[in-house]
Amino acid sequence: MAKKAQKQPQPDVSSRAAEVSRKVAKRGAREGRRAFRRFVRLTLDMTRTVLGVGQRRVNRRNNRTTIGRYINDIITLAETAHLLGLRVNLSEVLVEPRFLPEPDVVEPVDTDDVLQEVFYVIPRQPDLLELVAPYNLPSFRIEELTAGNRRIAILGAPGSGKTTALMAIALWALREIAFPEKDDPVKRRIEEEIDQLTDRERKGRERKREEMLESARVELENAIERGEVANTELITSAAEAYEAEQMAGLEQLPPFETLTPIYIHMADLNVSAGAFGPEIDPAEPLMRALQRSVSTLTARTIPRMIYKRLETNQALILMDGYAELPPAEQARVRAWLGAFLAQYGKNFIIMTGPEQGYGALTQLDITPLFIKPWNQNEREEYVAKWADLWPEITATRKEEGKEISTSLRKRALNNSHGITPAELTLKLWSAFSSEEATYQLSEWIEFYLQSQLPASQDYAEILPLMSITGALQTDLGFMTRRGIEVLVQQQEATGSAGISGETLAQLDTDGDGVADEDTDPAEEDDDEAFDAEDEAALRRSRLVQTLVFAGMLQRFRGGRYRYRHSILSDYLASLTLTDLPE
Repeated sequence: MAKKAQKQPQPDVSSRAAEVSRKVAKRGAREGRRAFRRFVRLTLDMTRTVLGVGQRRVNRRNNRTTIGRYINDIITLAETAHLLGLRVNLSEVLVEPRFLPEPDVVEPVDTDDVLQEVFYVIPRQPDLLELVAPYNLPSFRIEELTAGNRRIAILGAPGSGKTTALMAIALWALREIAFPEKDDPVKRRIEEEIDQLTDRERKGRERKREEMLESARVELENAIERGEVANTELITSAAEAYEAEQMAGLEQLPPFETLTPIYIHMADLNVSAGAFGPEIDPAEPLMRALQRSVSTLTARTIPRMIYKRLETNQALILMDGYAELPPAEQARVRAWLGAFLAQYGKNFIIMTGPEQGYGALTQLDITPLFIKPWNQNEREEYVAKWADLWPEITATRKEEGKEISTSLRKRALNNSHGITPAELTLKLWSAFSSEEATYQLSEWIEFYLQSQLPASQDYAEILPLMSITGALQTDLGFMTRRGIEVLVQQQEATGSAGISGETLAQLDTDGDGVADEDTDPAEEDDDEAFDAEDEAALRRSRLVQTLVFAGMLQRFRGGRYRYRHSILSDYLASLTLTDLPE
């Protein structure tokens, strides 16, 4: 007799229904949080736009127009795009940036020829520009950049002020700042001596000058007759005719004041073929990146205006962050940049780049200019601006601000030779804020990190996690929340704070979680990647958001983050290095 087939155990319907209900409720809660974030963000943007709340300065433009809202957003971005942007406006402590041309190629010189360049003995090393700081090398001002090529790359080492230079150009183009001519003590002394002369002495000097000019003219004519010197009049007339012929075929470049600044960070550029297809307007990735730099309301209304500016060659395009991209992403950006220049190359384009390895940019007809390092006068000017502004920074409703004494100014200025503007900023922040004297860069960075965090956050508790974020940025260029979780799990498993080669290869292979498609910034920070029961992961996720609100982290496309300055990530990454034995 055949045995009866045994019945398969049926799943508990009630438990499965409860599981489905739990998942639906969890998904509904996530969607609700997303919708609430979008609503709150849009409401805050509209409130700030209409009422001007949240602006660090009183804007003098109409907030109700598209161009007015856009200009206000660019001004706010430029004023806050520095290490202490949440404390001080950039224009209040800005020192005029100047630029040095690329060093000339060394050529053999005949010993009989007269050297015309008096600075030929000064070493011009692109990666050691601090060597030329004490010398008054010829340099370009912002207003002089329009006299040359429309495509410029501002080059320099990290901390030299490349991003600050871009923001200064944007503010100068919007007439928010002005750089008066510096006082020349030699010229002032000569003018004072001339003013003290009597009328008889002044007429005697003028007569002597005329006699010298006449003698030089006669000597030049005699040299031309003897055949020793070519006829300079013919040479001059030929040169002027050639220059006029060349200028006739070129369009006159408008000054910066008539152009519309467009600032983007290249980490926000999505130039992958899968995002837009094989054929697309090269301005579309630029527009998407620009929309991430402005408020939500402005981003929805500016496309038509920006496209019109690009098509009529009335845009001043400022592109930052090329040196921060991984090599593979740099290659994709260069390919896109070539296509963009071919169609919109008559606009004025200024980008930042590294102090070495910029040859690929010159192949795109981009003129390299280096950031001029600060001399003693410029360092003194910077310290004076911070010291004069310090009472306003430290003032509260109950107490007046702290005055900076002359001795403290001198102490902050001591041993400032050879350090970058970023390092000097950290030094001033530490020297003026702390009662104790600090002398090392590590002490300045430690004080800055502690002062920027909320008072409720324990610095010693989160320092190990911050060091992991610094190591991730140093090795891969950017950090993501997923990358942080992978490194934390590796540290818990192996006890090593460094990044293993296997982990590094894994994160680097899959792009470290960078999405190809453009995502809503409100969705990038969603906590659905972490289980609600994993409280430690949620706390780490909240820490990233805290660092963003504190102004130390910047958020980019695809859920990527970077410390505002690489000097911070490099220091934090150094804390993960293995201690050597005594």
